[in-house]
Amino acid sequence: MPDFAKDLACARLPLTDLGNAERWRVRHGDDFRFCPEIGWFAWDKRRWRLLSEEKDRLPAPVMQSVFLTVRAIRNEAALVAASGFAPPSEPLNDRDLWEFERWAEAFGLAERDTYLRSDSDGSLARALDALEPLDVVLGAKKQAMWSHKIAAWAKTSEGAGKLQSVAALAKAFPDIAIEPDQLDQDRMAINVLNGTLRLERAREKRPSSEVEAGKSEWRTAGWRVKLHRHDRADLMTKLAPVKYAPGATCPEYDAFIERVQPDETMRRFVHQWGGLSLTGDISEQKLAFFYGSGRNGKGTWVETVAAIVGDYAGSIPIDSFMTDAGKRRGDQATPDIARLPGVRFLRASEPDKGAALNEGLIKQVTGGDPVDARHLNKGFFTFLPSFKMTISGNHKPKIKGTDDGIWRRMQLVPWGVQIPPDQVDRKLGDRMRDSEASGILNRLLAGLIDWRTHGLVEPDQVREATRAYRDDSDELGRFLSDMCEVSDDPKVRIKSTELFQFYEAWCQASGREAWKQRGFVGAMRDKQFEQLTSNGMWWVKVRIRPGILLDDVKAGAWRADDEKGDSGAPDDVGDDPWLDGRRYD
Repeated sequence: MPDFAKDLACARLPLTDLGNAERWRVRHGDDFRFCPEIGWFAWDKRRWRLLSEEKDRLPAPVMQSVFLTVRAIRNEAALVAASGFAPPSEPLNDRDLWEFERWAEAFGLAERDTYLRSDSDGSLARALDALEPLDVVLGAKKQAMWSHKIAAWAKTSEGAGKLQSVAALAKAFPDIAIEPDQLDQDRMAINVLNGTLRLERAREKRPSSEVEAGKSEWRTAGWRVKLHRHDRADLMTKLAPVKYAPGATCPEYDAFIERVQPDETMRRFVHQWGGLSLTGDISEQKLAFFYGSGRNGKGTWVETVAAIVGDYAGSIPIDSFMTDAGKRRGDQATPDIARLPGVRFLRASEPDKGAALNEGLIKQVTGGDPVDARHLNKGFFTFLPSFKMTISGNHKPKIKGTDDGIWRRMQLVPWGVQIPPDQVDRKLGDRMRDSEASGILNRLLAGLIDWRTHGLVEPDQVREATRAYRDDSDELGRFLSDMCEVSDDPKVRIKSTELFQFYEAWCQASGREAWKQRGFVGAMRDKQFEQLTSNGMWWVKVRIRPGILLDDVKAGAWRADDEKGDSGAPDDVGDDPWLDGRRYD
């Protein structure tokens, strides 16, 4: 709307605090949105940018727009005075009416209608025809008074309290207030510098023979990426700081990825994962752990992708997803989690050696379940995660769960090539980000289309590494192997409390953290063991090996051979595969 049209629209608004809020909406409402749980957003021609703010203070751009709105009230007064624009039809207050009546009396106009009604021959009416019509004269005075009132209101509105009330009222307007789930709703759209990318089905012409056979001229083909103009209505808050250039290449990046991931199936997987991480789709319900020692390229790749996707990338301390994170009070702020709405490529720092994942939280955020979060000094809000988490490190986090619910989500991705120290190029990442960003984006988009067409294709290396990781993490399996006999005979049994006591002692002797009894029971059931109630609770088809005493285990007198360094087994072990290779003191 041109400034003149805005002045015209605002001049008819009430001279009240709410009227000023409405003036702000006319002049600046298209450029700002307010989300109570998150804060103020401003349109920057490409996306709705979240504005930083301090407690109890409006963001500077919002306050500046209020200043401009209030100063523009003077323009309204000038417009009314100069244009003959009719004032609003709302009644004047008592003081206005008093001033208006005194002015009318001074000009002898207050009794005019009375005179005209008593003019039987019309002579008075003809005499007064030379004067201004009554409605014109009175209208001009009312217009002048209204202009004066607007000018006075402009000065009053510059008080600190009046200024603060503008945004405080405006943020409640239905077209200004938004909910968190309205933001970034199109999870397959990717906002870049020169537009918004969307994945669409391509169309192609059918062969003439098919058309002649009665089929339509066009048919759907494979997936493609199409560039659209930026649009306020999309309510997109994120921006990848890269231009989409369909023909762009990235030769240095290609050489880099071929060196650090020489297997073609691994490169395909990495690009599928990167492409999927451009979107908010979490249907795969996966996370990736990039595993390997230093100088293997995983950090360079992760940081390069993070730089290219820009606002769609986020980072979080891995501690937020470890077991201690579950000890937060329910009313505590969670600023680390509250920053994640709209994030798609989430990278996490390396966990400490022996740290354990909060498996319940991992299942929640990768499974698409709603997550509650709270910024500091703000209320709680609920959002649906859209991120794919990528953890990089040399130490695999501890996963105690044995169920498929956690392990089907985990992908251990080996980065096994180690670059010699004298061949490390520390400027490589900067060069790729600066000169090949559009080309690398094309590689990721190709991975996205590949995923959309074929699904996420896990290489054998990833499956095998994840399977070995799961085997190494199965502490209950080790306990059963070290301490127990498993049988098909339902008469073989052990009291539930006794087996748990042996388990606790075994964990203490081997330096492991034990489950609580409830967790132990759940893990046993996950392994298809059954309990029987008969004068107490019993585990059936399992028992402690003969000769193993609880006091010995508690005292640390018992160790498996792989922990003591011994070999062989006692003479009475026989051919029992559960005892093969074990020794008991």
